Amino acid sequence: MNWPVNVEVDFPILLEQLSEIIGALEDEAECELDFYERGVERLLTFVPRGTVYVVHCKSLTSWVPVPSVEEIDQARLKAMLEAVRDNFMATRSSVAPELTAHPWVIAWMRGG
Repeated sequence: MNWPVNVEVDFPILLEQLSEIIGALEDEAECELDFYERGVERLLTFVPRGTVYVVHCKSLTSWVPVPSVEEIDQARLKAMLEAVRDNFMATRSSVAPELTAHPWVIAWMRGG
């Protein structure tokens, strides 16, 4: 599987969508994670089905995902994404604690 991602470009793309996705998972709603950066250009659509999420991968390039559909336990998916958020926030707190009260950080944590 070829996913040419890197922390410098693609991690901020994940972060900007993360709180909204976690909120959708809490509501058991459909959501998307769009890796729109040139070179990756993939869209992951998460569709709830019982206790799992069906994840559809759509390539916007000539690359073809194999498989294009996978399933993941809803609680496991939510825990993984919350761990990314929590680890990012812990790191941010140690590097720039003054940002804790910044309106952008507060809005992001609320999913807005």
